[in-house]
Amino acid sequence: MNILKKIILEELKVEQVVDFESDPSFKQLIGKRVSVIDDAGKEHIGKLTFAGINDIHGQFQVTIDRTPLWPIEPETIKRV
Repeated sequence: MNILKKIILEELKVEQVVDFESDPSFKQLIGKRVSVIDDAGKEHIGKLTFAGINDIHGQFQVTIDRTPLWPIEPETIKRV
């Protein structure tokens, strides 16, 4: 556990928080401009800040330009 996370947990007096770490397979795309296609077939383009399973709803999610999108098929994520 990194030091900042430990300090936050101590300050909040909680034992566990949801950890939104990106899937390691997509780490190289974090911060890059990408294109994804949602389950309705709509293309979304922007800066990727998260890609992975969301612990809250259990579906694969991406966050592009601060907008969470799910469910997303991981194979539709492409760098543009």
